[in-house]
Amino acid sequence: MTAALGVGIWFRLAARRNPALLAALAYTVYALLGAVALMLPVMREQSRTESVGFIDALFLSTSAVSTTGLVTLDPGSTFNFGGELILLLLIQIGGLGYMTFMSMAYIMLRAQLSPTQSRLTRSGFGLPENFRMTSFVRQVVIATLMIEAVGALVLMYQFEQAGTAGALWNGIFHSVSAFCTAGFALFPTSFEAYKDNGPMLIVLSVLSYCGAFGFVVIAECLEALVIRPRRLSITTRITVWLSAWLLAAGTAIVWIFEPAIRALPVAQQFPNALFQVMAASTTVGFNSLPIGALSSASILVLYLLMFIGASPAGTGGGLKSTTAATLAATMISSIKGRDAVSLGGYLLPQQRVIQAAGTLVIALVVILAAVTLLDLTGSYAFDKALFEVISALATVGLSMGVTGELNDAGKLIVTAVMLIGRVGILTFFVSFALVTRQEDLEIRKTRDIIL
Repeated sequence: MTAALGVGIWFRLAARRNPALLAALAYTVYALLGAVALMLPVMREQSRTESVGFIDALFLSTSAVSTTGLVTLDPGSTFNFGGELILLLLIQIGGLGYMTFMSMAYIMLRAQLSPTQSRLTRSGFGLPENFRMTSFVRQVVIATLMIEAVGALVLMYQFEQAGTAGALWNGIFHSVSAFCTAGFALFPTSFEAYKDNGPMLIVLSVLSYCGAFGFVVIAECLEALVIRPRRLSITTRITVWLSAWLLAAGTAIVWIFEPAIRALPVAQQFPNALFQVMAASTTVGFNSLPIGALSSASILVLYLLMFIGASPAGTGGGLKSTTAATLAATMISSIKGRDAVSLGGYLLPQQRVIQAAGTLVIALVVILAAVTLLDLTGSYAFDKALFEVISALATVGLSMGVTGELNDAGKLIVTAVMLIGRVGILTFFVSFALVTRQEDLEIRKTRDIIL
């Protein structure tokens, strides 16, 4: 009893000073609760007599909470409306972040956030200290529901035009899945059956970019364009500029060099090339073409786009666009022999450069460890296993076919990688760091080393 009380007190103190710890534990709890719900017989389609095992349920629940989209079972044929609704709720919680929902409920009851809740929510969005969190949370929730509602209506119309049964539910589900960059689809081959439906692919792409950019970037751009012209912040400029260049370059490469794209009718080539590049860049994970059948050049493009990922304040995963830009700026500064790193005409704080380098190293270590463990526990082609792990860590959801071949050990490995990706590559490991006094971290002496 005393030990349990001590652990509880330690956890509360640690969570207050280390929001990452609470985030890691919260997403784990959500994934476990979702797994238990998905295992219930009332959640299955009546035509499916085989029960959903715990490992498959945990994999799907974690994939939904982490907004990844990798699936070991086809959601559309495995679950009824209740099961699909559970997945949708998990996707929404994962997309907006658990603290957004908790904060919104708290605001409805008390109208203001406590200092601890403000700090946790601010940490989840990566916002500065002077941000007014109460109004921000309201705006995020309202904007999210509005965008998803409009997307659902437009998609419902598209599904009706395509003759798809259950157009309303399909519109709602896929609108939320796209905006939260979750990549879950109620069709066994994602959107391959709709590769000739350019308008639908465009709507999904717009929703995905809205989620990948995040509320802060979208609000700042709209304010600058509609309300009062002003210079965008460096974070917004990097996010928009890098995303545009990656989309343009990636689409051009896939459009020109991918045989599967060139085999399509001319009118379908550009929309499908853009859609597939968008799916990797925003980490939404939809596909209109079989990923396993793509050429090596296209797979390499997808590797890079998935690894870089989305905006730091968005619903996507990956290293994040600003981290990639910081790493590129660090490389350029090293080549030019500079002592400081500059980006967009501004000097970057050393802390940000260290964080970017740490995120890259940790990501590479996680990828190496996960691919090695997959190789030790099963026989998977290296390129496909590597693609699967990067997709899981960046919470993308694209797969070259390995997901369906995973054994129980492989499913647990990928589940852990998806959880790391959702909490944040660096944040996940920070959550296990000891809460230490600042003076214990001071560097007493300086020593030079040769690099």
